[in-house]
Amino acid sequence: MPAVPPPVGGTYDDALLWFKSVPRFRFVLDESGVHAEGEMTRARIGQERVTFRADGTEWRAAAGPRGVPWEKRIGGQWQHVDAPPYGVRFYQRVTLAFDPQKKEGTAQLVEPGHYRFTDANTNHVHDVWVTPRSHITKMTIGGVMELRILE
Repeated sequence: MPAVPPPVGGTYDDALLWFKSVPRFRFVLDESGVHAEGEMTRARIGQERVTFRADGTEWRAAAGPRGVPWEKRIGGQWQHVDAPPYGVRFYQRVTLAFDPQKKEGTAQLVEPGHYRFTDANTNHVHDVWVTPRSHITKMTIGGVMELRILE
């Protein structure tokens, strides 16, 4: 009986679990012409804080008992402000493990460490790259969004 080769990449499901619970990662996010670089920290699930720089401005938002208030760095101080137009979407991109219904039923393994599926609602093709330890390193949604995770 031939030996079964060890897995090269982690699983999609394990990678989603990692994304939901990882305490910290740095990221680069490009969407709708906006480039953001920042960090997500999680004291525990439901207590995420995101800090990033986009369009030459530093932003931060943190989940708390009153929702997700936003702050902007102005003159070296953090001041409470409304979220930028892309803020809520960016916050969700790096804190929520969005797993839409798939036309294929499940995420399909393209090659070791690379999964692909089509969102049944939007028809956007999602690609997710996963390390052997089931950590997500990159996600794309068609030509609309790219998220790179730098641990």
